[in-house]
Amino acid sequence: MLHTPVGPREEYIDNEKYEIRHWNLQQSGSLAPFIARVNHVRREHPALQRNDGLRFHAVNSSYAENEQLIAYSKRSADGRDTVLVIINLDPINTQSGWVQLPIAEWGVADGQPYEVYDQISGARFTWYGAWNYVELNPLQMPVHLFVVNGGA
Repeated sequence: MLHTPVGPREEYIDNEKYEIRHWNLQQSGSLAPFIARVNHVRREHPALQRNDGLRFHAVNSSYAENEQLIAYSKRSADGRDTVLVIINLDPINTQSGWVQLPIAEWGVADGQPYEVYDQISGARFTWYGAWNYVELNPLQMPVHLFVVNGGA
C-alpha cells in the first residue's frame, strides 16, 4: 500500500494514532504492571515531579564511555529526595559500566557508605565513593530506578 501524506504536516492517513486498538493488559509480557510501578514511584518522589534537578552522569566500561547505558539523577529542590535512573539502551545485550555520581553534592562524604534502593526490583545496594558498578540485562530488567539514601 502506498502511504500518502495528508496535508502539510506529512501525517499519513493510516497513522496508528487514528486507529482504535484494544490491548489485553492481563496478557503475559504486558508492560502494564511495570508502567503502573513507574507511575507510582513518580507520584511518591518529588524529585521525579520536576526537571530543574536533572543531571546526566558518565558511565564508563573498562576502556571508554559505554554509550549503551544512560544515567541521570533528579533531585528535589530541597535536596531531600534524590533518584538515580540507569537505562540499558541495548535491547538484546547485557551492558555494564561504572557510573560516576556527584556524591559530595548529595552530602555523602568520600568513603562514607550510602544505600541505593531499586524501586522496580526491590534490590538494595550499599555503595562507596563516586564510581559504582552497574549491570543491566534487558531481558530481565532494562532499568534501575534507584532512590539514594545517605548524605544530606
